[in-house]
Amino acid sequence: MKRTVLITLAAAFMLFMAIVMVIFIIKGERTQWLLAMSGIIVGSLPLGLLFAKRIPFPTLAIIGFYFFMVWSLFFGSILGFYTKYKWWDTPMHFYKGAYLSLIAITIYKLLIPYSERKNLSKWALFLFCLGLSMAASTLWEIWEYTGDLLVTNIMQLGGNFDTMEDLTAGCIGAMLASIYAGVRKQRV
Repeated sequence: MKRTVLITLAAAFMLFMAIVMVIFIIKGERTQWLLAMSGIIVGSLPLGLLFAKRIPFPTLAIIGFYFFMVWSLFFGSILGFYTKYKWWDTPMHFYKGAYLSLIAITIYKLLIPYSERKNLSKWALFLFCLGLSMAASTLWEIWEYTGDLLVTNIMQLGGNFDTMEDLTAGCIGAMLASIYAGVRKQRV
């Protein structure tokens, strides 16, 4: 089931991004077709999971990845929602914070055997999920800053305010998902 969902979503997303790329090549809009091309590349990355004996991530996590790609890359970057709607960026960072905390649950389960995991406190899972998500959010902000320095100047239009708002939204999303993980430790 997971393999079918993964292949279907990856193929559909990559095909969609290829069509978008061709449209913007024809229109002569270089930035948009390069973004669409990056979507094809990033959209193909989860296919690497097919080489695993068992795909470790739940089906919902796979769906969540492509959901984020459509809303962030297509609507946000390619269609320009990040600049048209100043509020668009904040829910994306909130979602990313929550999503990465939930992905951390799978990584936690992969890294720590059940025999060890059952004796760990709820706080260990909470801190692992929160820490991984916040580290990823910080790396993303460094990516935005570097992108503005080297390539463009639109990733952090609000400067320090944008960075702090992004990190705060990501932290709130991460905190809520990490609390969920900690409270439901025995079932996750």
